[in-house]
Amino acid sequence: MRLRTIVFQMFVGLIIVTISGCGPAKPPTGTVQGKIMIGGGPPTERLAVYFINSMIGQGSMSAVDVDGSYQLPDPLRPAEYTVYFERLVVAEGEVSTNQQVAGTVPAAYRSEVSSPLKKTVAEGPNTIDLDIPTGEK
Repeated sequence: MRLRTIVFQMFVGLIIVTISGCGPAKPPTGTVQGKIMIGGGPPTERLAVYFINSMIGQGSMSAVDVDGSYQLPDPLRPAEYTVYFERLVVAEGEVSTNQQVAGTVPAAYRSEVSSPLKKTVAEGPNTIDLDIPTGEK
């Protein structure tokens, strides 16, 4: 009788583990790549592009290549993200802690707070091409 009880308990335990899985499921994510254009052409200065959603605590940054292409290194949860730019500085020696101003990017697009650029990241691969208008600097 005791052997039957032990076998039954092991069987029930196995079923519970099988049904519940080995841990919580990871949330869905999306990868992002694309091309940045400033007034229809590639950027004339080195830029960093940021995708930030402060409400869910998600964000990623990528350097923009000379042809305007970028690829975020971190997958993001599906949501709407604010996109903004900073000048990318590769320095040797002392590094300033001052924010570098991206002179070719209009001022509104240089900050998470002021950027009007909102893009939705969906689950899976995303290609998000951006053409920033020239104008006010």
